[in-house]
Amino acid sequence: MTETNSTEEKGPVKNLFSSAVDYGKTSLELLKVSAVERGSKLMSKLLVGMVLVLLFFFSIVFLNVALALWIGSLLSSITLGFLIVGGFYLLLFILLILLAKKSIGPIIRNAIIKELYD
Repeated sequence: MTETNSTEEKGPVKNLFSSAVDYGKTSLELLKVSAVERGSKLMSKLLVGMVLVLLFFFSIVFLNVALALWIGSLLSSITLGFLIVGGFYLLLFILLILLAKKSIGPIIRNAIIKELYD
């Protein structure tokens, strides 16, 4: 009587173990798919962002050359026009360095964290 009882118990335990193994495999597969999805979303956003930054960069360069030439024509000195535009960007650079740790750094950090967890 004990023999049949132990074989009856092996069936449910075996089924439970098999279900646990299947659950583990499915969870691992879901984790892989989720990681690939997140990675592909991040890479696509980075690629689009890089293209947009590149286009913005070229636009800014050409607009600044035009601005420097315009200021130079107003002052009758092309060199002075470029010097004024370059000085403006030097001041902007110094301002960004001073503000980077206190205000700009946390904003960028929070944006990156938000992007990774959304």
